[in-house]
Amino acid sequence: MNRLLGRMAPIALEELNEKAALQTRVDRKYLVTGTVLENILRYLSPSARVLTINGRREFRYFSVYYDTRDRDSYFDAAHGRDRRWKIREREYVDQSSRWLEVKTRRGGRTIKQRRAVEESPRREWNQDERDAVNRALAMCGIAPVALERLMPTLTTSYWRATLYEPCGDMRITIDRGLEWRRASDGTAAGPMGLYVVETKSAGPAPGTVDHLLWALGARPRRFSKYATGLAILEPDLAHNRWHATLRHIAPGVVRAAAGDRGGVPGPSDCAIAGLPSTTSRMDESGPGIHADEIGPGHTPSSTVGGNDLTVRSGQS
Repeated sequence: MNRLLGRMAPIALEELNEKAALQTRVDRKYLVTGTVLENILRYLSPSARVLTINGRREFRYFSVYYDTRDRDSYFDAAHGRDRRWKIREREYVDQSSRWLEVKTRRGGRTIKQRRAVEESPRREWNQDERDAVNRALAMCGIAPVALERLMPTLTTSYWRATLYEPCGDMRITIDRGLEWRRASDGTAAGPMGLYVVETKSAGPAPGTVDHLLWALGARPRRFSKYATGLAILEPDLAHNRWHATLRHIAPGVVRAAAGDRGGVPGPSDCAIAGLPSTTSRMDESGPGIHADEIGPGHTPSSTVGGNDLTVRSGQS
């Protein structure tokens, strides 16, 4: 993949924001093999470009997801509830920046809000953070969450490359080295040999890259990095919503007990030396319309109040 990415023309983050600004988008998620991914990159139009910052074309992501002991956030998604939430802290490792992020959903509409933080994982919540989180929830008619009930539940890590396809102003993200780790005991799992490809376009019609993926035999999947990872690590949880996806990736899932990598891709595979092993998550809605995510250091679209989380909204 690096060889093929290296042949592509670069695009700076500022230009990417200008050409494909944050807006309502249709996202489709695919789980593909390395062979399919190489064919995707090989057959992209010559005008496709790759996000490049300080000479880098891939960026490390590390996230901590928070939930209650009863897994309220997970079960709201598993049951397809109209109003639901996710709270996480995301670190853009190469940029040395961390963000507290709240994702809410109501009536098919997803809003993502965030604010910069210094500490991860969270040891305690200050009042400003409590207020900001609960204001974010209130925007979607969700009752306040007692933050003291939240605990780190799952961590994820992966490498991400972001492409820009001028035909249709599409963005494509490619995640590799995907790994989950249960926060309570460090038990890990990862789908060996699969890449997460997400296409993002402005309208509901499939884009050129979607058609390319379909021609290569790939189909959109209902996939959530948080929910899928937790369902794999805690198989007793109800997971019918992601059953087809779990069956698809099960043959390639490898596990490791706490303190034992047991075949889970290590730093030499994921190139994330020194980080806890983990994965990423995709929105559980499968093909849908929701807020976009470019990569490290992107410019917020708007803010609510002086000390609130940054708002990024769309349809899901």
